[in-house]
Amino acid sequence: MFYHFDRPGKGVAKEEKKKNLFLAFMDIVFSKFRGLFVLNLLQVAITLPLIALLAVFYREIQPADGLVFVYYMAAILYIAVIGIPPLSVGIHYVLAQYAGMTPVFLFHDFAKAVRENIRQSMALFAVDCVIGYMLVVNVRFYFVHQLGGSGFKMMIVAFLLIDIMAHFFLYQLMIRYRLTFGKLIQKSLFLAVLNLPQNLLALGVCCLLIGLVFTQNIVLIYLLCGTFLLSLIGLYVNLYAARVIEKYEIDQ
Repeated sequence: MFYHFDRPGKGVAKEEKKKNLFLAFMDIVFSKFRGLFVLNLLQVAITLPLIALLAVFYREIQPADGLVFVYYMAAILYIAVIGIPPLSVGIHYVLAQYAGMTPVFLFHDFAKAVRENIRQSMALFAVDCVIGYMLVVNVRFYFVHQLGGSGFKMMIVAFLLIDIMAHFFLYQLMIRYRLTFGKLIQKSLFLAVLNLPQNLLALGVCCLLIGLVFTQNIVLIYLLCGTFLLSLIGLYVNLYAARVIEKYEIDQ
């Protein structure tokens, strides 16, 4: 007699609102702290040839005092976001699983992702080598030897930024979808240009992370770069890219 079944109940609770990017990032950092540490060490190990090449190029061009930090920032972004594709695809696969809060067996899933995406990642490696060579030649021509006007220099910087921002999405699309290599490049460039303001903001956050590390003394800089910085940048990029791709799919 005390129950009124004709009255509507509370109903099903609405789906919990997705946390903003920063809070989601911090949650994952604290929950996957150990995994990010191990993953950073692995990333340093597999990109040692790239790190050595960047060190040789630094000694060759001898950037001016005001551009030393800019070079370090660009080099760290290149290692963290692009890396060496046949192996970096495994790193980004694990980071994408972390971003989606999906259980992952770090070394097993790393090796599996490398093996399953070897053909496309090798093709991407060839493209990245060509682009990297072009960038080296142009930097030496326009920046080191001071040939050409400022317009050409701005074009080189813009090309480098677009290349890095396209790689925000390349690994995610390679892992999540069955796309031809041409479609993979096309969609990555499309997302890089379509979301240019947001991509630049995300790039700015990555640069801020690097800047915070470089406020420390030289020992802490090397320690943080070797233990956490690369994986933190990669985690943020994958978390951001997953949301952009999801939004794009919904719009479609």
